[in-house]
Amino acid sequence: MSEAVRDLADRLDRLARTSDDGRFSWSRLLGRLVGTTKRPKVQTEVLKRLLDRIEFGYTAQLHPTRGDQTTRNVQMAALRSQAENIEPALELYAAAVREMSSNLARAERTAFVHGRLPDGHLDRLWRLYQVVYRAAAWVNDVEQRPILRS
Repeated sequence: MSEAVRDLADRLDRLARTSDDGRFSWSRLLGRLVGTTKRPKVQTEVLKRLLDRIEFGYTAQLHPTRGDQTTRNVQMAALRSQAENIEPALELYAAAVREMSSNLARAERTAFVHGRLPDGHLDRLWRLYQVVYRAAAWVNDVEQRPILRS
């Protein structure tokens, strides 16, 4: 996984240094004709699931809300113990890296077609990359997960 994360960092670095040369390009024209938006959508559904997994130990949708505190604690412990069988953390992390890669691909396409990204877009992508980068340590070191959670 470290190679994929390193590739994401390289792509972000290249995206930060892009400059519009102003020359005509058929690819740019085609990109504008097919409707490449000026504000590429940033998807974070898988990354949210990964963060829920890190924070709670299971998907937040399954968070128990009924019953007294003792019952909820027992249900949460059961969910944590079953979470790895339901959705392994390594697969969830790989899906988050793929999601980040597709976000970068949309941003690269927008930067190529329109010459630049909207203000703050690159910063948002950088923050999401930092979450993916830090989640790698949590995924790879099972014994340290409670410590790395915070």
